[in-house]
Amino acid sequence: AGTYIDALEPVPSDALLLFSERMNRVTEYRPDDMVVSVEAGATFGALQDALDKRGQWIPLELPDADKATVGGIVAASPSDPWSAVYHRFGYHVLEVRAVDAQGRRVRAGARVVKNVAGYDMPRLYAGSRGTLVFITQVTFVTRPKPPVIARLSLNTDTWESLMERLMGLSVSEASPAWTCVVRDDIQDTGARPTAGIVLAGQPETVEWQTSRVMDAVRGAGSMVSRVPELP
Repeated sequence: AGTYIDALEPVPSDALLLFSERMNRVTEYRPDDMVVSVEAGATFGALQDALDKRGQWIPLELPDADKATVGGIVAASPSDPWSAVYHRFGYHVLEVRAVDAQGRRVRAGARVVKNVAGYDMPRLYAGSRGTLVFITQVTFVTRPKPPVIARLSLNTDTWESLMERLMGLSVSEASPAWTCVVRDDIQDTGARPTAGIVLAGQPETVEWQTSRVMDAVRGAGSMVSRVPELP
């Protein structure tokens, strides 16, 4: 859908543009095997919704998931903090079906998790930004989705104070899925120091972890608040 066009080189004015919007089906889903095959024109949000019904997901959260297509995301291979937990996005790609510049159909990988035959071409295509092939279908390995994902925002008066709070968190009983420092503008030294803290797991565990985070980061000038769930 063009949401990751900025990840590519400038498009020449005489370029032939290919669209995959009509190729939008989930062609195969085996929840017990945690494998799903989907055409490249399906939106990532629609794919995640289908997986969510079986308590699974592909661990990547995008603000434009309802617009971004599976093919475009694989070609761009974006990352987010979940990559530190589940590995980078390309590792979830098992098989890629595509068409090369000569119009030949290409198939790389297999629809199984344990596949050691030949070169791992799907990971080469993931992040190739459309320079090698036009992706038509992708097979992913899915992951169990945490029942609850809680997002907290930690604000402090100074960056030194923020680092102190995060150091205290690192030696506490809390075990966040991930933590990251947030800066809207890295050049804006007047920005209020902020860190995002994400907890994931069973409801009771997340509630207990949340209380432990509150205790670990409590201090003068600091404030912790819950961030609303992503739509």
